[in-house]
Amino acid sequence: MSLHRTTRPPTPELTISTYTRDADRISSESDLKAINICLVGSHSLWAHYPWKAALAFASFLDSHRELYQGLNVLELGAGGALPSIVTAKNGVQKVVVTDDPDRDTLSKILSTLLRRM
Repeated sequence: MSLHRTTRPPTPELTISTYTRDADRISSESDLKAINICLVGSHSLWAHYPWKAALAFASFLDSHRELYQGLNVLELGAGGALPSIVTAKNGVQKVVVTDDPDRDTLSKILSTLLRRM
């Protein structure tokens, strides 16, 4: 057996978490009322869990669009990328989403973004 060859563990099952926006924060009928976030089934860095800080921050960002409209946003350690999605829907110039370089985590972030943008 080669030392350079590694066996990749099976891909964890997909989980979905739903963030429901307050009705007074939705600006048009085409705007998302609920955002489904794709997460990995399990992960050592908790990327399978919708962090309460991300939910609270997304709510804050939804309430204070004037703070970032027209600006660029960088989200570090995005997990499900909820704050990035909220800011993108609320008028930022550009969003850059980052996380741990784990194939499964990044593919779930990409899946979420492609479904929402």
